[in-house]
Amino acid sequence: MSALGEGRARSAFCAVFRLDRLPLVEQMSYRIPGMAKDSILKSGQIPQSPSLIKIDVDGIEHPILQGAHHVLRSPTPRSALVELNDQFRELESDDTGQLIDAGFELWSKGHSEMFESGR
Repeated sequence: MSALGEGRARSAFCAVFRLDRLPLVEQMSYRIPGMAKDSILKSGQIPQSPSLIKIDVDGIEHPILQGAHHVLRSPTPRSALVELNDQFRELESDDTGQLIDAGFELWSKGHSEMFESGR
């Protein structure tokens, strides 16, 4: 975590950079387990693929989607809500392509109104 204030989005899981791709200056860290969605499903920890997938991981969408290859292609998921950062055009395009290849279609794309008049 590079910011300790409540509601801050300056943390990273298995990454050494912030969302803006600047180096992560660590203020605090803790260990937390993580597993790919495909591994969780294969292990039987969840009985079936979810019908709704939400991914908001501040910069590591690419490996998250790669780890959900089979889950995304199973017949159960009906919708996916994924926050992607347009600043990383190559990854954003590849991530969108992964979702389209899995049978999803882009229904809506937008950003928070708080960013309408500034950076």
